[in-house]
Amino acid sequence: MRTQAALVLTIVALTLGGCSTEPSTLEEVMADVSAKAAKIETYATDFVAVAKMGGMEMTYTGDMMGKGNLMAATMNMNMMGQSIVTKMILDASNTMWMDMDMMGMKQVMKMDMAQVEKFQEDALGELLPGGLGGLGGMGSMQNDPRFMLEQMANTFDLTYEGKERFNDSDVYVLHGTLRPDIKAQLEGTADGDNPFAIGMSMAGSMMGSMRLKIGTKDGFVRLNEMLDESGAPWMTMTYENVRINGQIDGSDFEYTPPSDAVVMDLSDMMEQMNMTELEGDLP
Repeated sequence: MRTQAALVLTIVALTLGGCSTEPSTLEEVMADVSAKAAKIETYATDFVAVAKMGGMEMTYTGDMMGKGNLMAATMNMNMMGQSIVTKMILDASNTMWMDMDMMGMKQVMKMDMAQVEKFQEDALGELLPGGLGGLGGMGSMQNDPRFMLEQMANTFDLTYEGKERFNDSDVYVLHGTLRPDIKAQLEGTADGDNPFAIGMSMAGSMMGSMRLKIGTKDGFVRLNEMLDESGAPWMTMTYENVRINGQIDGSDFEYTPPSDAVVMDLSDMMEQMNMTELEGDLP
């Protein structure tokens, strides 16, 4: 009887202890975030993006929503007193549409994201298996923290800095320092005219580390920040008014360009650039 009572008490203690224990290590936090992010079926959020490059600062504001592999966003930027509005839609065919209204002029562009991924692979080889996503999800269109953390673990030395309150949300704070070997390889990728390689070389020269703040309740990112070697931010994405698993209409991820619009296919341009590079490599 005493043995049975002791066993019952032990099971109860372990169960209660498991319920009350909060993640305290990097591995526990990553597991907790992944488990909660897996339950996200839809999201909607406002965002503010600030980029600082070459002495210039650009601020973008907007909103985005996602459902599975689909994404829709509206981005606003003020340039020289003029508002530039860009709508971005990643549809069911894996095509990214960009509808830009700049100073009264309409421009429509599209990209086959499968082609973009191939172009990244050609540019970066085995250096970053996740392409731009290897730098903390820079190339991710779905804002999935599982993808971000998986790719960060391949290229950054990660640490867990604890919990804090950020914009009315409790968040886990993770910091990653770009590995020296990855940084050196990134800086040496600028070869030819491939824009991904050139872009990654620039990012490698600017990148020192990055910081993620992820909601403890829902596993959704609240801050994605790129820092230079001095610790100063040069790219910051802040997510506010986050709504998880709300009703989203599938038509929000559909796009048909205006009948009079000239559509620029960036996939074709990338393919031509890639073919030009390949021909240049021929003896």
